[in-house]
Amino acid sequence: MPHTRIKIVHILQTAGIGGMEGRIARLARGLDPGLYDISILTLRPTSGRVVPLPAGIVPELVPVSSGLHPRALWALSRRIRKGGFQIVHTHNWSSMFYGVLAGRLAGVPVVIHGEHGINFGDVSGVSPKRLAAQRFLASLCGSVVTVNQAMADSVERTWKVPRGKIANIPNGADLQRFRPAGSRNAGGPFVIGAVGRLDKVKDLFRLLNGFALLRLRHADRPIRLVLVGHGSEDEALKAECARLGIADAVEFAGDCPAPEEWYARFSAFANTSVSEGMSNTLLEAMACGLPLVASGIEGNRSWLREDENALFFPAGDAEALCGRLEALMLRPALAEGMAERNRKRAEAEFDNRFFLEKYIGLYRSLLNP
Repeated sequence: MPHTRIKIVHILQTAGIGGMEGRIARLARGLDPGLYDISILTLRPTSGRVVPLPAGIVPELVPVSSGLHPRALWALSRRIRKGGFQIVHTHNWSSMFYGVLAGRLAGVPVVIHGEHGINFGDVSGVSPKRLAAQRFLASLCGSVVTVNQAMADSVERTWKVPRGKIANIPNGADLQRFRPAGSRNAGGPFVIGAVGRLDKVKDLFRLLNGFALLRLRHADRPIRLVLVGHGSEDEALKAECARLGIADAVEFAGDCPAPEEWYARFSAFANTSVSEGMSNTLLEAMACGLPLVASGIEGNRSWLREDENALFFPAGDAEALCGRLEALMLRPALAEGMAERNRKRAEAEFDNRFFLEKYIGLYRSLLNP
C-alpha cells in the first residue's frame, strides 16, 4: 500500500519577505517532500518579492479583506476542504481569525496556530475584544506554537491556554549558509550592520541617532552603517540621515536575497526593535560569528544572554546604544570573544535540523495522539 503524504496548509496574510515568512519557508524546504505535502494560502495579495520557497510550492490567494465577511470565511473553508488537508497552520493574528475558523468548519483533523511576534500597532496591547477572540480561537487549536519562552508564558497567562497545548519552537539557522567570514577586514572601517524590514517596529531611527553620536565621538575613525532590507520607512530614514549629516556614512543596501553576503562585511550587528518574537536576523548574525548589540526587550532577553551573546541597551535610548556600539569598537577582545561564543551557541542550540525535528515531532503527536 503506497504511503500517503501528510498534507499541511499554512495560512498567511501575505507571502512577502519577513521573519515569519522565512520561518515557514525554512520549514517547507526542510521537510521531506516524500512525507509532507506543503501548501500556502494567502489572504491578501503579496506586493514585492515572494519569500523563497521550494519548487512546486506557489502561494495561492484566497482573498479576505478587513472586517467580518462570512462569504469569505466560507470560501476559505471550501478551499481547505477541497485540498484534503490534515493540518491547518495559521500564523499571527493576521490569519488566525479566518484560518482557525475556516479550518474547523472544513473539518480538518488538526488546527495549529503560530505566534511569531507583534506589529508596531499592538506594542501597547490589544483591545479586550481581540483578546477575547484570541482566547476563543486558541481553544479551538490542537496546539499554539511560540518562538520563545516569554511568548509561551504570555500565551498561557493571557489566552488561558494549558501549558501542555503550547509548543515552544525557537527559530533555526542554516549553519552552512550562515557561517563566519574568513576575515573581518582588520584595520578597515568599523561596520555596523542591520538586516530586516525597514518599518516602525524596528525603530531604526534610534539606530541612526546612536550611530550619529558614535561618529561625533570618534570623528577620527572610519565608521559605517549598513541597512539591508526595504519597507515603509525607507524614505523617512534616508531623510533622517540627511538631517543628521550622516548620509555619506550610511548605506541602504535594499532588499537582498542573499543576506549572508552582507553579514560577512559587518564588524558588529545591531537590533533596535521595540518588539521581537525571536529575531531571525539576530540568529543569523550569531551563526556568522558576529558580536551583537540589541534592545533589552523581552523578545531578545528571553533567549540571548546578556554580555555573553549581546550587549543590551534600553529600547529607545540612542545614547545607551551608542555606548554599547562603542564598547565593541574599542574593545576588540570583547567583540571577538562574543563572536566566538555566538557561533558555538548557534551550533549547539539553533541548528536548523533541531527546528525541523521539533516541528516533525509536533505534527506526528497531534495526528497520532
